[in-house]
Amino acid sequence: MKKKTLLELSIILMFATLALFSCDRDDTYIVSFDANGGSGRMQSQLFDVGVPQALTQNAYTRDGYTFSGWNTMQAGNGTAYTNGQTITVTSDMTLYAQWTSNGTSGGGQSGSGTHAGGNGVLNGHEYVDLGLPSGTKWATCNVGANTPEGYGHYFPWGGTRFNDPNYYYTDFTTTLPSSADAATAYWGNGWRMPTKEEMEELLYYCYKKDTTLNDINGILFKSNNNGNSIFLPFAGSLLGDLYDAGSEGCYWSSSFGSGAYNMPWNLHISHYATICEQQGRLNMSVRPVCNRYGGQEGSETGSGAQTVGNGILNGHNYVDLGLPSGAKWATCNVGADTPEGYGNYYAWGETTPKETYNWETYIYAESDSYSDDKLTKYCTVARDGYNGFTDGFTTLETTDDAATVNWGSGWRMPTYGEMVELKINCTETWITQNGVNGCLFTGPNGNSIFLPLAGYRYNNSIEECYGDCGYYLSSSINPESPTFAYFYYFFFDTPTYMTHTERSCGYSVRAVCNQ
Repeated sequence: MKKKTLLELSIILMFATLALFSCDRDDTYIVSFDANGGSGRMQSQLFDVGVPQALTQNAYTRDGYTFSGWNTMQAGNGTAYTNGQTITVTSDMTLYAQWTSNGTSGGGQSGSGTHAGGNGVLNGHEYVDLGLPSGTKWATCNVGANTPEGYGHYFPWGGTRFNDPNYYYTDFTTTLPSSADAATAYWGNGWRMPTKEEMEELLYYCYKKDTTLNDINGILFKSNNNGNSIFLPFAGSLLGDLYDAGSEGCYWSSSFGSGAYNMPWNLHISHYATICEQQGRLNMSVRPVCNRYGGQEGSETGSGAQTVGNGILNGHNYVDLGLPSGAKWATCNVGADTPEGYGNYYAWGETTPKETYNWETYIYAESDSYSDDKLTKYCTVARDGYNGFTDGFTTLETTDDAATVNWGSGWRMPTYGEMVELKINCTETWITQNGVNGCLFTGPNGNSIFLPLAGYRYNNSIEECYGDCGYYLSSSINPESPTFAYFYYFFFDTPTYMTHTERSCGYSVRAVCNQ
């Protein structure tokens, strides 16, 4: 893992320059401003300890809304401040702009916005619209909590008595009925526990950030679609005693699994990974959802499945899986001649295979005099750039795309969104094809592709997990940690998921096209 050095020194020097007279952070606090769905720019504001000062006048705007003040909580359930109010600050904090709808239809936009309604309240409990494709709205708090960072109650799967391991639903064959749903039992009709698919949707359409809210550790899920976010605390789990609070959290879905594990699904969050997994009868947290379809039932107006079928581009076969975007997936890895062939391995942004994969050989990294290698291209954060370099690029250019360079124009590496689309819309089946372990993805139209578990390369050898695991690169980096690129992770006979990994190792590439 890359070492991050001199970061604290840089921050101290920056604040010293801004303050002009002191680099002692005990003497000043920082107030940051968040547009919370609006647009515009505002600089952070420094406050001296014990000295009242007026807040900077709001500079954010939002179409169809009027600014109504600031709040220490995004959903407006924290401490409120008026525009320009004089306050005394006792700690660093972020103030979120609060908006009141003008009640208009969009000022000539013909209702074409990506989401409507924003945050809201159901049965006295707040929800956030993350702009998810299903229309699902996520609650701002756990059941039993009054703030986003509150741990709340713990329930066994199917139990509606909190902290009671002896009371649970016994029919483990289907999705929980409302009578056994803790969210419905405590918050009323309209609220429910999320399904496994809705948890996966949250994972794949939101950026995840390990953060702290009011001194509580957790994960901030920020929507890729509309910028709204929710915070899930590391509330641990309960089995007699409270375990792992502050370092991880487990959130029940309403879905029961099948196959080797035959247990309910939950969302497991920690400092290291955020995944859906199956778990036994521990008492876990519940974060409710509501309005799954957002009033859009039946809105798929007969577009029908794709009818193009399979084809060939530049001598390489593709399969039409009937995906909404129309993306076609190659039948083989780049560098392979058969679906089960491992093919070549590529560092992210490199277009040729090599003997040794690490940061020393990575094309877009240079060593600085202070720490490890730093990025020279595709960098959004100065701390990870060579001599503070940033270019803001988050997606591969065609000249750095292994699929385009090796297979020609029209082929490319899939975007993060296209990998999400594959995950959400296809049925996954673990099989062994011609003696090779892998995952069969069957699309909505019945067509399928096979992705072998090809392992990955680090230094000069294939890691031991070949045949057991697979890593398939997207064309997208994580903009908050640009040394990492998004990829699709497989481990045989367990759930697949999207996460990110270091750009310098060697991974498989499965190309897509838009024929």
